[in-house]
Amino acid sequence: MKFSISQARSALNSGDYEDALLNYMTVLRVASITRRVEYFDEVMNAFKQFLSLRRPEHQIHILLMALCEIYKEDVAYLQRIADGLAIQVSETVDSAIFGENILSTIQDAQNRLLKEDSIVIPSKATLYFAALESPDIATRSSCELGDIVILSTNCFSHYNLESKVDSGYTCAHLAELTHGYNILSELIEAISVDFNNRHQVELLNSGTFRTNCKLRIIKGGVINGITSWFKLYTYENISISSSPASHSSWQQAIWPVYPPLIVQANETVEIELFLKDGAQLIAMPISQPKVAKELLRVHGTNRFDFPALNDLSIREFFKKAIGPYKNLLDLTDLFLFRHIDSNDRITKVKTKNSLVQRLAHPDQLELDAFVPDAILFWPVSTRGWLSDEKITELLECASYWPKAVIIPTEIVLNGYLFSSDDLCSRSRLSEGQHLDIDLMPMDEFKSTWLYEISLQRIPHKRLSDPMQLLKISFEEPTSIISNLNQIRVSSNFHIEHSCQAHGLLCWFKVSHGSVSQELSDGNFQASAFFFDKPLELKEGEDLNIFTSIFHSSFVIEVE
Repeated sequence: MKFSISQARSALNSGDYEDALLNYMTVLRVASITRRVEYFDEVMNAFKQFLSLRRPEHQIHILLMALCEIYKEDVAYLQRIADGLAIQVSETVDSAIFGENILSTIQDAQNRLLKEDSIVIPSKATLYFAALESPDIATRSSCELGDIVILSTNCFSHYNLESKVDSGYTCAHLAELTHGYNILSELIEAISVDFNNRHQVELLNSGTFRTNCKLRIIKGGVINGITSWFKLYTYENISISSSPASHSSWQQAIWPVYPPLIVQANETVEIELFLKDGAQLIAMPISQPKVAKELLRVHGTNRFDFPALNDLSIREFFKKAIGPYKNLLDLTDLFLFRHIDSNDRITKVKTKNSLVQRLAHPDQLELDAFVPDAILFWPVSTRGWLSDEKITELLECASYWPKAVIIPTEIVLNGYLFSSDDLCSRSRLSEGQHLDIDLMPMDEFKSTWLYEISLQRIPHKRLSDPMQLLKISFEEPTSIISNLNQIRVSSNFHIEHSCQAHGLLCWFKVSHGSVSQELSDGNFQASAFFFDKPLELKEGEDLNIFTSIFHSSFVIEVE
């Protein structure tokens, strides 16, 4: 830094203002990192000298002066706290406590900033574990394709080298799983941490923490995963619970397993808990039944919509829709080519997914001289949105094979008016002020759309009949682009009873000729659009809604 300040002084004295500026900026950066403020006054005076020249190209120095003041205050603050702070309020935890790097954050503060007798908030946390039975978790984490099983990045299995878990767990509101759930074991208190205990924080953050626990089965069934929730003590006896019974905003952590474990009451299942890198918590059963099938893990950029892979209604839709077409091009990444009868058809596969390429026959990937009668694509996510990537792939193929029929030919966005305090609480603040604190600035971060909503499970009130909001047609290849860029399509909702509407619950319907499929139940979830403010609607009036689409994104406006 002394060299830079010397160079800056020399350049300034010689009139080389550009070189002086660069060197003074180096001094500024180093000073902020090393917490030294002795050169700030000199840097400020140099900037003032630049400004006194009143040359247009030096007006940017006004901003640099402001930055200098900011750095000066920041460095001075760090110097003031060198003797240590008394209280640390840490960042939030995730569903399994450690995933937001709370341990490394606290340990770093304890080493550098906190006094020995300081207080950390939150103060303590306890993680509870239990055996989980849930068809939805099985559907979301694995898919059987004959003698092959595809596993998600977080689905644990003992029996294949490729089945190493990439990510620790998934999260869900157990109470909102479409097909319900069962807790098959007693709830055990497996991990407790005192964030004010420096030795314990260091141990948990070391990457070597392991422990084994035993789950006593109280109800026979099929274990599809291990679930966990926490009790978090912020200060003294003030606590937050993320249990399903608490109906809090917190989801529960879930570690899916494959193959599932069939258990009877009074049996014991032993699990191992491992905290990787102080942040990624992994829970896995010590033993699982052997599996004779080949297990393949989804890695890297390969991603699958597992509920769609497991949805029989999608396969039935395509089996009916392909009807007389003999030459098929499969863009779906749903492995339809493994389910379509190939006796009198030729099915080719076009995909960027390396795992789909691996499981397809080499001749199915060869497209030279192939002319499809029909192109099969599937842009509808089971979570409630359209995939822009899949639509882009379709556009490329439709322009290359313009005479091919596209299946599905039509995708419709349907919706009805709803009210739900529960959903509103997840999308925005319910109050603009808490005690003397103005919370309204946070209103800028409110959610306009929420996804992954189970219409069967989420508490809400339906306020209107379902209406078609927008239709996307793929019947004419030349008009696909215009259909994917529709502006302000009008829908009229007639109000039967006076009510307060929070927004629209939306889902998709796909069709090809007389074959159609409503995607509002089973493995499919809806999305919710929220009005800017709740609408007070009167009996007998009409509400006009305008829906626009830009490629795969929807915009909804109220007249």
